[in-house]
Amino acid sequence: GNDGTAMTTYTLPKTPQTVTITASSAGFASATFTETSIVGPVASLTLVSGSKQTGTVGTTLPSPIVVKAKDAVGNLVQNALISFTDGVGGTFNPNPANTASNGQASTMYTLPTVAKALTVTASNGSVSLKITENSVAGAPALMPIIQGNNQSAHPKNRLAKALIVQVTDQYGNGIKGLTVTFTDNGAG
Repeated sequence: GNDGTAMTTYTLPKTPQTVTITASSAGFASATFTETSIVGPVASLTLVSGSKQTGTVGTTLPSPIVVKAKDAVGNLVQNALISFTDGVGGTFNPNPANTASNGQASTMYTLPTVAKALTVTASNGSVSLKITENSVAGAPALMPIIQGNNQSAHPKNRLAKALIVQVTDQYGNGIKGLTVTFTDNGAG
């Protein structure tokens, strides 16, 4: 410029680092700039492992759920808090989980007491990732009467309503595929 200034723009490299830039002109002292490229905020979450596991209601899945956080240019993000939710009462430990130097956060998932296909959401701010897990009923524990109790009919006549019971685990989740035997000890 007319006042003796020289100017340029500089784009920092994608990887985090400190850069030294030297401005020089023959016969004059040089000027040294020190600039630092840092990792940006979490822009994407990807699954590393722990998806598509199946476990019994109320138990902890055998493998942790592990996600990886990266910034907008693909750098791993360290010390980002990743929150986990399932919307149906399961618990995560830890929650939130902090990303390590490899950008990964890990949590153990204890399934809710409802047997169903589950969607776990890992999130950091507005960035989120959906993860699929499956919760299945536990061992048979209860057999409540659904229909047919306390009926009356004339001898040798069929009762008006069918006798229905439901086999459930301790949390009331129905269990299919079991054989249920009805017996009246030879009376009817």
